[in-house]
Amino acid sequence: MLARETRTKVPPLSHILEDLNYPDAAEVAKFLNVHPATVHRWIREDRAPKTARLALYWLTPYARATIYHDEEHRAALHAGLVRALQEELQALKKEMARVLALADFGCANDVTLLVQPSRISACA
Repeated sequence: MLARETRTKVPPLSHILEDLNYPDAAEVAKFLNVHPATVHRWIREDRAPKTARLALYWLTPYARATIYHDEEHRAALHAGLVRALQEELQALKKEMARVLALADFGCANDVTLLVQPSRISACA
């Protein structure tokens, strides 16, 4: 999955540098820990290794907006799920109270049910 995402979503170096307002090659070189001549060559050829493009891409406003949008979407989904679960919990509590009110008829092993000793000897 990650390979598919990076293959289709990493723009060319020229687009990334445009989004970053054309930073100085020396600044890019320092950020990527490469020689400035290497960055000049990448810019001239509009070709850079994918790792370098990815490192720069995630600094662009577009990439950051994508991250924020995805996180907002996930948060909205989770909030909807929480609301649905809370509603279901309230419905289950209401139903349980109704069932317990209907079923309050005692049972054979209920401690409140007292058996007369005379009835035990009569059954034996």
